[in-house]
Amino acid sequence: MPAIMSLTALPTDVQTEIIGHLAATSDRPMDDLHSLWVSCSSICRICGNNAIGRHVALDQCRHGLEWDDVGNYYALLSSLTQLGNPKACFLTGIPMVFKKTHRP
Repeated sequence: MPAIMSLTALPTDVQTEIIGHLAATSDRPMDDLHSLWVSCSSICRICGNNAIGRHVALDQCRHGLEWDDVGNYYALLSSLTQLGNPKACFLTGIPMVFKKTHRP
């Protein structure tokens, strides 16, 4: 399965070249550029919504991280817990349960 590359993963000059090509080849360049700007602004606003964090599939995030990237995983886990992600809340709650019920 080929990797899907995000436009933002490309260098800025390449992104500019792509959008410039859109503007140069479009029949209605200002309308297309405005639509692109509106779409990007909307997606950016939506992605910043806390409700999205509650739906993040934590298992999928973990598979994308390197095994030595434990610090980033725990930072993500903490952030998602604060957003109310059920799986993250469950995983961060396990140590508290064991501390409370299994004291030496």
